[in-house]
Amino acid sequence: SLMAVFCIIFVVGNVLGYCWMAGWSLGITESIAAIIVIGLAVDYVIHLGHMYLEASHTAHLEKRADRWRFAMATMGGTVVAG
Repeated sequence: SLMAVFCIIFVVGNVLGYCWMAGWSLGITESIAAIIVIGLAVDYVIHLGHMYLEASHTAHLEKRADRWRFAMATMGGTVVAG
């Protein structure tokens, strides 16, 4: 769960950091974009975490690397595509 929190923090930090480096002031558009980015980052982490946990039940995988591959193969493309 700590890795999931770090992932969300880094995604949001990168997007907002880019806005700051580009010299954009925090207005309505940037605030809406930040809210959308937070939602997408949480959605991404939740979907991958769910498939990671399901890998041990569905595919009977016990190793962490195998469960991660299963999660990325099953849900990774869907999440990246939006």
